[in-house]
Amino acid sequence: MGIFGKGRRWPIAGLCVLIAATAVSAGYFAYMRPSPAYRNAPQVRDIADVESRLAAAAASGRVVVRELGTVTYDGFAAPFWLVVREPGEAVKRRCFLLGTIHGNEPAGVECLLRFIERLAADERLYPDTAFDIIPLANPWGWAHNRRRNGDGFDLNRDFSSCRGQETRFVRDVLDGKRHDLALDFHEDGGATGFYLYQYAEKDTAAVRALLETLRAGGTPIDRDASMAILKVRDGLIRAPMWTLRCVQLARKLSIGNYLRLFNAPRVYTIETPSRLPLEQRVRMDQTALDHFLATAW
Repeated sequence: MGIFGKGRRWPIAGLCVLIAATAVSAGYFAYMRPSPAYRNAPQVRDIADVESRLAAAAASGRVVVRELGTVTYDGFAAPFWLVVREPGEAVKRRCFLLGTIHGNEPAGVECLLRFIERLAADERLYPDTAFDIIPLANPWGWAHNRRRNGDGFDLNRDFSSCRGQETRFVRDVLDGKRHDLALDFHEDGGATGFYLYQYAEKDTAAVRALLETLRAGGTPIDRDASMAILKVRDGLIRAPMWTLRCVQLARKLSIGNYLRLFNAPRVYTIETPSRLPLEQRVRMDQTALDHFLATAW
């Protein structure tokens, strides 16, 4: 029998080839330099605000803030930060958190900055859990409120080739490490409510419990979002392993795909609706983060 079962190997393989061929044919355009209008977008957020909050957290001595390097473009430079928390007790589990790989999705970085501040304020919080946190994965995009980086790359399609300087920083953090849980925070401009991706995992109990908690608190749950051949079902998009292999073949790995293939057994991409106020989106992210830290092990 094939890896997908008798009678299914070739249809799935053919679909993978079709997706790969389509992606490769479009690949040149995905990595073209952006237009001058894109590169000349005005800066609307100040990276110094993030820097000052991280410096205050590091001063507690309970988290370590590392500058992995500098993201540079014409007239722009920003540190690329990794925040590490190693607990005082023996480590039983490791968690990886990443925010705002799309620069026009700012709720993720705000959620993670607040979480880092919580870790810095209370050493008793998650006493047996180690954290590797990249609060801001796309500094230029965040500062200019643009989805892509300063070279016009969609960083969340770049984890096969790693052409972007930002994706290389993320890959260097992950290479050779294993995490028990990974969360990636996004927003969706077309979504009517909250939803999330679950990658190559059969058990949906933790996800369903989160969705019920959010629904009970009045959070709208999306029923219509879709991505390529995947579609949301009551707030959840399940991405089976064969879909990850397809995008790997197409050389279009997202950070969620990459994490599940190479780094962690439990990976979730959180999507909040951009149409709602920022504070409401941040609260959704915080609820999801706290929920999975309590249940998804």
